[in-house]
Amino acid sequence: MAGLCQDAQDVLKSINTSSLDILHNKLQALATPLPLEAPSYTFDFGSMDFKGTSFLHLPGEIRNQIYHLVLIHPSYPPAQSTYNLVPNILSTCRQITHEATPILYSHNTFTAHPSLLTSMPYLHSPTRPLYTPGLHTRIRRWRIQVRLDCDARFTEEDVTKAFTGCEELEIEAKEAMFRGAGNAVLMLFAGVRAVKSARVIGSVDREFAEWLEESMERVIGTPCVEKDVSALVVRKDWGDGNR
Repeated sequence: MAGLCQDAQDVLKSINTSSLDILHNKLQALATPLPLEAPSYTFDFGSMDFKGTSFLHLPGEIRNQIYHLVLIHPSYPPAQSTYNLVPNILSTCRQITHEATPILYSHNTFTAHPSLLTSMPYLHSPTRPLYTPGLHTRIRRWRIQVRLDCDARFTEEDVTKAFTGCEELEIEAKEAMFRGAGNAVLMLFAGVRAVKSARVIGSVDREFAEWLEESMERVIGTPCVEKDVSALVVRKDWGDGNR
């Protein structure tokens, strides 16, 4: 895989095109190839003449590897010091926009808005959310932070509509004091279905988290996992000042 990434960089350096200067400079700056989870390919570049060839004349597999290099962050959350994405490539031309847009939005994990859910997601910073209508439908991997000690600003219907059918969903539960609130807010996610990989972390009972994860991974139209979690939804140990 590392060899293919290096080949893609070497080939790109030989392309004479001003429209992709930003991509060219980006790949030159990479000291080591990023670890990518993608199929491995083998090509005989020695028999190929790229002199005077434009980026769009490259094999589709090479273009996809270049898109992966500049549009996918290898880990989550993306740290400021390693935020190396180059989304400007999407504005190069229509064909590149068509080929690369699904890679950017379906392979990265976006954070949902705490109250508007998928309407204003962001990838790196909450100060730079996505405003373009319809882009959220392309996103397949989500994470969201919810407060257990505050009233939710969304309904169960909102949550079910927003996250049903996504590829990944990570819910991080937070509260001011551990075991200071119940799981009523998390219960709003019990109607979500067909999530390929669900994960509930943070300030939450492991038993309840596993029940919710399994329920969200069930197919559409099926009920929640048959298990009595009523005792875990509302805390019985609340006292004065605990909330």
